[in-house]
Amino acid sequence: MDNTEIKHLPSLVVLPSGFVYIGYASVHKDEGLLSIDNCKNVRTWGTSKGLGQLAIEGKQSDTQLDDVGSLLTPYPQQVLQIIPISESACTTFDLTHPSNSSSDS
Repeated sequence: MDNTEIKHLPSLVVLPSGFVYIGYASVHKDEGLLSIDNCKNVRTWGTSKGLGQLAIEGKQSDTQLDDVGSLLTPYPQQVLQIIPISESACTTFDLTHPSNSSSDS
């Protein structure tokens, strides 16, 4: 078994200073890192019910996203929240699961 606590969980990830990202989160406990594959910055939530609305319902008409690619950040120091998103919400964000875009090592 590898040292990954969470592997490719579709999530919203909240970092300090209000930065919110969406993508496939993996926690690498031994390295003290969180990685987000197929990552997008949530520039504008576009919700009336907060981040939970994005996690449950998906992208809203006023939600604005910016492609990032991949992101690494210290874990747990720089991670305020990891919010899993529903499978139906995931499809609204046009996220490609990492296993479908490249092979896992």
